[in-house]
Amino acid sequence: SSSSSAHGGCAPEQDSAAVASEPAGKRRKKESLAKLSLLSEEDKRTFLLKMLKADMSGATDRVDKSWCMPDLTADGRTADVGSGFNFDFRTRRIEMTDEAWGELAKACRIVFALDGSSWMPCGAEPRCLAERLASAVFAQHTAGASFDPARSGAEWWAQVRQSGHSEEAIQFHWDTDEVAVEQH
Repeated sequence: SSSSSAHGGCAPEQDSAAVASEPAGKRRKKESLAKLSLLSEEDKRTFLLKMLKADMSGATDRVDKSWCMPDLTADGRTADVGSGFNFDFRTRRIEMTDEAWGELAKACRIVFALDGSSWMPCGAEPRCLAERLASAVFAQHTAGASFDPARSGAEWWAQVRQSGHSEEAIQFHWDTDEVAVEQH
């Protein structure tokens, strides 16, 4: 999240006992983020991209041996989501401040630059505006559904295009779970 600090650019003081009990990796990440306030905007972007790439470098698609194709209804929809799941098309207007739209645009440019998708696990605490939106969309669409929260969540990604360039347009398409397609 790109929020401004209320501490004049300095990290708030922390209880040394609480810091010592944190895992070293989490502590290093917090220290790295605290250093961001001292960098120029361009250096911040470079530093954040480096951190995000490091986070993603170990991430690969894992094969879940217990996963199987769910039963489908006659019209090809997942049968085991429960009768309360709403398959109807829905839209929702999102009201955000100009500052929030700017924060979201910045996050989308960073995520797009990494050329990947992100996963927001069900029940996890969102770390930024983009994850809060993904979590809200997931909650909206799963209201009334039956699902396993430990194996559920929202995959999200960003596409950033220059206006006026028709060759960059995203054509209509269906997204698929490529790993599941390859497995089954």
